[in-house]
Amino acid sequence: MKTQIKSEIKKILPSRVLRTVQQFRRSNNSERGLMLKTAALRRVGVRPKLIPATTRSFLFVCHGNIMRSPMCEALMRRAVTGVVGFTVASAGLNATPGRPAHPWAVEAAREFDIRLENHRARVLDIEMVEQADALLVMDFENYVQVVGKYPNSKKKAFFLGAYANEAQGIEIRDPYYLGLQATSGCFHVLNTCISSLLESICLEQGANPTGH
Repeated sequence: MKTQIKSEIKKILPSRVLRTVQQFRRSNNSERGLMLKTAALRRVGVRPKLIPATTRSFLFVCHGNIMRSPMCEALMRRAVTGVVGFTVASAGLNATPGRPAHPWAVEAAREFDIRLENHRARVLDIEMVEQADALLVMDFENYVQVVGKYPNSKKKAFFLGAYANEAQGIEIRDPYYLGLQATSGCFHVLNTCISSLLESICLEQGANPTGH
């Protein structure tokens, strides 16, 4: 009976709501308060803050460091190649150390002339958090886990999706269970966000960080 009820609820509720409920259930008590607060801000349409133009150390964070964050790291590294003073890295909140990039990520990255075959996952730790000027997360669960575990990171935790178009929203969904096509679509969004992020720095600094 319970299984049938759950099945009917899933049919009625939007997938985004179901994901939020699942995230809430996985969170601990301290994270739940933060999750409710961020969900309320999202509901009233508050746009997330953008990174300061002076940012030079970027750490991209996702769940497992095998799809979204390594792609961001590769895109960003390529964009700032040859520019002195920029550091770029990625990590996963729940990563298995040494795990290679997901096969879908490897294949989708080739569309952008990026190779992820040699990528190996790293777990986010306090040293990485302290060294970075900005931690760029992909979704609300990432944000809640980062800030919940490292409270001092709150001022430098940002949503990469803030650099996407309005229709996209600020969450960049994990394509882990969604297939190659969804992974490719996700990577196109990531590429747009990285370009917009760099452009915002360029406009505020009055110089092109990519050197072009």
